[in-house]
Amino acid sequence: SAATDWPGNNYIGRDRTDPSTGFKFFSWDNEHGMKPAVTENRTLPHSRDHDSPTKFHHPLRSNAEYRLLFADHLHRAFFNDGPLTPGNAAARWMEITSEIEEGLIAESARWGDYRRAEPYTVEGDFKPLRQSLVRTWFPRRSRVVLDQFRAQGLYPDVAAPVFAEHGGSVPAGHQLGVTAPEGSIHLTTDGSDPRLPGGEVNPAAILIGDEAVTLESSGKVMARALSDGEWSALNEALFVVGTPATADHLVISELLYKPLGGGDLEFVEIMNTSARQVELTGVRFSAGIEFTFPVGYTLSPGQRALVVDNRAAFEAEFGSDLEVAGEFSGDLDNGGETIALTAWDGALIRSFGFEDTLPWPEGPDRSGHSLTLIAPQTRPDHTDPAHWRSSLEPGGSPAATDASAFSGDPFADDDHDGHFALMEYALGTSDREPGPGEAFDLARTTGGSLILTYP
Repeated sequence: SAATDWPGNNYIGRDRTDPSTGFKFFSWDNEHGMKPAVTENRTLPHSRDHDSPTKFHHPLRSNAEYRLLFADHLHRAFFNDGPLTPGNAAARWMEITSEIEEGLIAESARWGDYRRAEPYTVEGDFKPLRQSLVRTWFPRRSRVVLDQFRAQGLYPDVAAPVFAEHGGSVPAGHQLGVTAPEGSIHLTTDGSDPRLPGGEVNPAAILIGDEAVTLESSGKVMARALSDGEWSALNEALFVVGTPATADHLVISELLYKPLGGGDLEFVEIMNTSARQVELTGVRFSAGIEFTFPVGYTLSPGQRALVVDNRAAFEAEFGSDLEVAGEFSGDLDNGGETIALTAWDGALIRSFGFEDTLPWPEGPDRSGHSLTLIAPQTRPDHTDPAHWRSSLEPGGSPAATDASAFSGDPFADDDHDGHFALMEYALGTSDREPGPGEAFDLARTTGGSLILTYP
């Protein structure tokens, strides 16, 4: 919905930078989008469109490629649990209005009688109207608006194909049913459009009859119907074939957030700690850095993969034979921040905040070491600083481990310096070379942590 004079009047957007979530756009008189009736048409050109962003949209409507691209956007929004389906639109309405509900009490007290003797109130006016819209307006509005766009030639008369399951995690060999009420169905599994620019059928597309489509690998399935020369909107869904990555499979095993050679050498490492090959299609870093793993990307049991700040700089420093999934956007904060890894369906795999001061290891901040997860195969709690250590060497050990195992008698003291062999191993000293003085000083902080200080 939109105001009668949108977007020519009071079209406002703002970008709050550092950090930025992109431009946010502010509504003006948007309540007019819900009146006077559910059939109100707000999709037509307005007299002020010559001086607004939509001045580009209306001339482009004469272009067939633009119209179909616009229809594809409409299909994503109005179908398959999209944001403008009746249920989702109503849920968003309830969420937004719930945020302002308490503030409306003060609004009513100050301005409720501005234009009427009896003030508007939350209980007497706001809540009944809100529920009335949920019951009578939202269930109908989506279909009304889609038909209005169809009447302008911005959504085809040919119905798009329907998938028996609209994406998700499926086993290899899954049989996907695809139907359409009219026309021939053309489908691709490689992420390309079944329709080429100009209207020809993509040679990579499969002509679907009554048979199901066999899915053997992860990817985006795309389908259109073609009837009497008219193409439908695009129906698309992501299918993760195999074992999808979850918290039972992946850890964030290492990160280099303050390299001595500069930010271009930053990296984050993940590791598959399970006994199965896992599918990373749709897995992404959603906080701290931004990166989405490519479609079909997999990790074998015990395998590690890296996402890096600058691949050329990274390979010049560490070599080109390491498993690099790609380059991330953004930078790791030298002072610490929250890192989050999210599954294809939005579920959290890992989320934790690290810091550059005790009780977190200080080596990564002071001397270019990496922050390394201890015993990653046990999938420890990433939020606990006791489960992290500094790497043995500056720069860390990307795509590998620098952990070593102690062997021998833990209570031996071959150099007779009074320090047991196991303690010298833990402190990085040698039981074959006598060390001066005490091995370490032990102190307890006010927060309950133990601080070990050694030469």
